[in-house]
Amino acid sequence: MKSLFIINLIVKISIGLICAGLAFNLFVVVHSTIAPQYYDKLVLNQRGGLEYTVNLSQPSDSNTIYNNGKNLNIPFSRITFTSKIFIFLRILLEQSILLLILFELLKISFSIKKHSSFFVNNSIYFKRIGVYLIIYLAYNFISDISGVHVSMNSSAGVYRQAIPCTNININDYVTTLLFMTMAFIASTIFKEGERIRIDNELTV
Repeated sequence: MKSLFIINLIVKISIGLICAGLAFNLFVVVHSTIAPQYYDKLVLNQRGGLEYTVNLSQPSDSNTIYNNGKNLNIPFSRITFTSKIFIFLRILLEQSILLLILFELLKISFSIKKHSSFFVNNSIYFKRIGVYLIIYLAYNFISDISGVHVSMNSSAGVYRQAIPCTNININDYVTTLLFMTMAFIASTIFKEGERIRIDNELTV
């Protein structure tokens, strides 16, 4: 039960960190529009995420993409408020999928304490995790293929800016596929375990 407590604690901390991260991202979206001078080092990367970097040279209005090594980034302070909202919604969608997976893990943990519905419940929970991972994988694939498209502010007015994603991490896809496969295998095992349990009760 001690290991179960540790797992519960880790999952709950992860949920709290994701929620705190979403709240912080929303604050950045609003505050960067009010006071953009504080966000000169904040950039939007090729995968639609926000990150701080110190190796930046101030771009001109005609060249608003930072070239930081091999990565192309867009200065967040110059992005219009509408585009920032869409960026936040994009991050919210991705993190929401992760939250759904963590909540299913919590259900599995609680189900372990209830032996009467252990097999059937966990089969359903693991199957949901597998489905969520499929959605997460498809979302990341579409995001990588489509790249980042935002509206930018400049002295000449508002214009559209797009950068393709040239830094696709294959390991992320392989890892997600691995966890997805494990989730569906676990679902099948628990489902079969429930069938065997019912057969044994009928036999007795």
